[in-house]
Amino acid sequence: WWTHEDRDDGTSRFERVEESSECHLNDVFRQALDATWRHARAGAAGAAELFVEFRRLLGCGVHALRCVPMDGEVARRLPPELRGDERISAVRLPSAGASGGGQLAGSLLQRAKTTVVELL
Repeated sequence: WWTHEDRDDGTSRFERVEESSECHLNDVFRQALDATWRHARAGAAGAAELFVEFRRLLGCGVHALRCVPMDGEVARRLPPELRGDERISAVRLPSAGASGGGQLAGSLLQRAKTTVVELL
């Protein structure tokens, strides 16, 4: 999970959210995915339903949040409001399958970083 800020000079700034916030966002997003599973193949309408449910469950605005999922199925359902740089896409990644084991990019990157730091 990242926050996105458009600057006056035309550039953008992305910053990773804190680990505790990321865990909470992951949990809430998973709940929203589960609650809207019936709309999973509904394209833009399904993405809109997911976005509404995510905002409802989170209980606050999400205008600056961006997500890079590490699961192809989640990436296909991701509402445009939560997408970051359009050049970065996880749509071609495989689905996590019925086990629901898909993780979001930030979580995987944090685990990789922690492992590298421990090795050093």
